[in-house]
Amino acid sequence: MNFFSKKINHRSSKVVPKYHFNKKFFEQLSRDISELLDNEFDYNVVIEIGEQPNSHIFKAHSVILYQRCPYFRKSLKDLTKSKNNIKEIKINQISARAFQIILKYIYGGTVSLENLETSTIFDLMVSANELSLDELVQYLESQLIENDPHWLRQNFVRAYDTSTRKGNLKKLNQFCVDIIVNNPDLIFVADDFTSLQETVLTSILKRKDLQTKESNIWELVIRWGIAHSKIFLTPNPANWSDDEFTALRTTLQNCLPLIQYSKITGDDILYKVQPYQAIIDQNTWSEMIQQHNDQQPIKSNLEISRTNLIPTFSPVENPISTSITTTTTTNSEKDDASSIFSDILSPVISSASSYKMNINIPSFPICPSFSAIINREHATQIASWIDNSLTPYDIRNNPYKFKLIFRGSRDGFDDESFYDHCENQPRTVIILRVKGTNEILGGYNSLTWNKEPEKWTRSDDSFIFSLRRDNQDINEPIISRIQNADHALFYDPNLSFGFNFGGGDLGMMRNYSNDTLCWCQKLNYEKPIRSQSGGFSIDEYEVFKICGKKSQKNIY
Repeated sequence: MNFFSKKINHRSSKVVPKYHFNKKFFEQLSRDISELLDNEFDYNVVIEIGEQPNSHIFKAHSVILYQRCPYFRKSLKDLTKSKNNIKEIKINQISARAFQIILKYIYGGTVSLENLETSTIFDLMVSANELSLDELVQYLESQLIENDPHWLRQNFVRAYDTSTRKGNLKKLNQFCVDIIVNNPDLIFVADDFTSLQETVLTSILKRKDLQTKESNIWELVIRWGIAHSKIFLTPNPANWSDDEFTALRTTLQNCLPLIQYSKITGDDILYKVQPYQAIIDQNTWSEMIQQHNDQQPIKSNLEISRTNLIPTFSPVENPISTSITTTTTTNSEKDDASSIFSDILSPVISSASSYKMNINIPSFPICPSFSAIINREHATQIASWIDNSLTPYDIRNNPYKFKLIFRGSRDGFDDESFYDHCENQPRTVIILRVKGTNEILGGYNSLTWNKEPEKWTRSDDSFIFSLRRDNQDINEPIISRIQNADHALFYDPNLSFGFNFGGGDLGMMRNYSNDTLCWCQKLNYEKPIRSQSGGFSIDEYEVFKICGKKSQKNIY
C-alpha cells in the first residue's frame, strides 16, 4: 500500500483556502523604478542627446539601460568608466523630446501619447527603432496606422522612405506598399517626391503591379532625375546642351532600364518621351517608333508585366497653359493623325548619326496638376471637412469636383478681380500660399461672395484651415470651424475687402501679393490656423467652386 498516496488522499478532504498565488504589482513597481529617473539617485551614466550648444543631458543607471535596451547593452559593454566612475554616451540622431519619452518607457514600461502631434509620434517611432526597442516600435506603428492613416498618406514620401530604409518597420512598410500598388499617384504627386532615395525609387519601379500609366512613371522619373542631377537643369529640355542630357542620363542610369517603354504609346511618345530622346538607348527608341507604326507590342528584354491601367483623373480648367487641346476625333481623323505621327518620327529609325530630333515640341510641365498650390490629397482632406466626415476620404473617392474659377497670378490680385470672377458663386474654397514659405491657408464658404456694403452673414458650415504650416516639412492639417455663426462672413467692398472670414480670422484686401494686406487672427472661428497673428503677403491664391457629388468617381 502506498502510504504516501493514502496520506495525500486523507489531506485532500480538508478545505483549502483559495489564495491568489500570482498577484502582480507591476503598477507600483513601474512607479518606483521611474522615481529613480526623476531623483537621479546613484546614477552612473550620462547621456548627451544632440549637438552642442543645443544638446541635452540625461542621467541614468547602467543596470536598467543594460537590461531594458539592446542599443545600450551593446554601448555599455564597449565603454570604459571615466575618472569619476561615470560612463558617457553621446547620441545625435534622436531628439531630446523623443528620448525623454523613451527613457520613461525604459524605466517604467509606460508611454503616453496624449497631446502629442502625429509628427512627434512618428519621430518617436523612428527614435525607438534606432534604439532597437522592438516592442515600442510595433506599438507606435500600430497607433499611427490605426489612428491617423491620413497623416501617413499626407506625408507619404517620408513614411515610405523611412520604412524602406529602416528594415524593422514592417507594418508601416506594408501599409505604404499597399498604397503604392493601388494608388501610386499618391507618391508621385507628393511635394517631396524628389526627396526619395534612389534605392527607394528603384524598388518602386521594379514592382510589377503598379496601377498607373507607364507614361506617368516616365514623367516622374524625369522629374526625379532633374532634381538629382549634379548640374543644374532647367525644366525645358528644348534648350539643353549635350552635356546636360548626358548629366541626366548618368543620374538615371539605374532607373531607365526599369521603364517599360513598350507600354508608352501614341501621343505620349511624342509629347512626353521625345523631348528626352537623347537619354534613351537608340535601339529602344527605334523599337518604340516601330511599335507605333506596326501597332504591335514590342518583344523587349526589358518588359515587365505591369498591371495597366486605372482611369486617369478627369481634367478641369487646367491652371497650366499648354498649346495642346483635347478634342473628340473620328476614326478617320485618328488614322490621319497616326500617319502624320509616323511621317514625323520614322526618319529617326534610319538615321544612325542623329541622336536628337529637331522637332519643335510644345513645352509641357512634367507633372500637370489641377492646382498650382494643392494636390489631390489636400483636396480629399477639404472634401471630408465639408461633409464633416470623421475619416478623411480616400484620394480615389473624392465625392466632389474642384472647379478652378480664379487664380491670382492669372486673373489679378486685387479685390475687383476677385469679385469679377467669384461674386454670387456658391460653395467655394479659397487657397492661399504665403510668400516666402511653404505655408498653405484657406477657407470654405458654403454660401456666396457678394458686393454688399458692411454686412455680416451667418453661416453654420463655413470653416478656415491650414494644410501646411510655416516652413515646416511635416504636414499637420488644422481646421477651424465657425464659433460665432452670425459673424462667419463679412462683406464690405467699399473698404476694398476681397474675402473676409470672421471679420479678420482670415481675409485679404487691396493688392494682396505686394503688401502685407492679408491677415489672420482668432476672432469668430474656434482656433487660430497660424502660429503668428497679423498681416502677411502671398505669392499665389486660387478659388475653386465645389460642384455636386459624383458617386464613386474622383474628379478634379
